[in-house]
Amino acid sequence: MSDWWLGLPDAEARLSCGGETHRLRWHAGALLAADHDEVERERTLAALAGERCACVEVLDAWARHADDLRVLTLASRGATDQVAAPFDRRDSGGAGGQGITVVVSGASAGWDEFEDDLIPLLGLGAGLTDRLMATVAAAWSDPAEREEEAAAAHAQLMAALYGRAVLAIRAWLAEPELEVDLRMVEADAESRLTSLDAGRVRAELPFSWLSEVWSRGLTTVCRRFCLRAQTDDGRRWTLSTVGPDLDNPELMTLELAGG
Repeated sequence: MSDWWLGLPDAEARLSCGGETHRLRWHAGALLAADHDEVERERTLAALAGERCACVEVLDAWARHADDLRVLTLASRGATDQVAAPFDRRDSGGAGGQGITVVVSGASAGWDEFEDDLIPLLGLGAGLTDRLMATVAAAWSDPAEREEEAAAAHAQLMAALYGRAVLAIRAWLAEPELEVDLRMVEADAESRLTSLDAGRVRAELPFSWLSEVWSRGLTTVCRRFCLRAQTDDGRRWTLSTVGPDLDNPELMTLELAGG
């Protein structure tokens, strides 16, 4: 689906920029600097005169990391994720001190990415981190289209899908110790969730499940696990779902109030 952002609501965050509080807004798949009318002019001034513009810096960092699989490695895998690093977003102040300072604390501290502009992106909060994850997931939704890159990044792709799918399946079945044999299938292959034996299930999902289902919060609908989700307008959805007894997939139609 080319309009991968359909069904994802707008998100907004605020940061200190030029001594003022500015808004960063995500809309229809793009991050926008809501309080800057001429972003290219701001970018040119920053390059020629050394004038920092925190909003433009974040826009540029977002563009650089729009398909960075580390986003899916470092960011949360879901509401019950106990592994994700605790990001603490703080607006930096002071004379001329624009931008975002992100403090990473706890057991996950000690990464070597502290100098990387990816870290402030993951600390934006207010839904923007979720939108960044959705952006990256969409960029890799069909690894076959990026065959050579996908081969080199197979472990990252698998880890991103495995962590989120397994967490979602365990939460859905209320079995935190459930063993899940996850197989990443081709984008056009049939998705399945079947029982192997007591305490074990097999999930066959494409990487696009992250973009189609997980990033939209459609993992479970009416107590059923969603294997696929398709829409033409972001409001009316056709879902392929399976029940807790892991029966054959059934189609559902979902109508959202807004899109």
